[in-house]
Amino acid sequence: MQDKVKRLEEQLKESHRNERARDETSAVKAIQKNYKYFFKYVKKQATVKAAIGPLVAADGEVISDPQQICQTLKSQYEKVFSQPKESHRIDDPEFFFNSTGQPPQLEDIDLQPKDIIEAIDGNYITVLSIMDNPSAGLPTPVPSTGDGDEQ
Repeated sequence: MQDKVKRLEEQLKESHRNERARDETSAVKAIQKNYKYFFKYVKKQATVKAAIGPLVAADGEVISDPQQICQTLKSQYEKVFSQPKESHRIDDPEFFFNSTGQPPQLEDIDLQPKDIIEAIDGNYITVLSIMDNPSAGLPTPVPSTGDGDEQ
């Protein structure tokens, strides 16, 4: 029985492929005489219709009934879904997601001018050490010969 079903499936697939090839050939042939037909064909082919199923159950049974497919997918989802931890629960989503329309304010950062100067000095030393090391990928400065003919 399954062999017969497989053969029928293959015949249907082959018939579908042949029909699509015929449609494509006629669209290409019609492009010079009726370009609207061609673009209608292209648009039709570009539209993807999403479909689910048929599914194969663990026991090998083929499920094609939409209601059964829905139940199978639901039970699979429930098996892999995990409940969120209570410690990560958001009690006040309005506050958490700041839906007041105001941009978030940085109020808890204490930044002093000396912090900025120290950060700049630290980065300046890093930049100098990179420039001293030609393997860092920066262009190596060409030394001057003093005769005005630098390369």
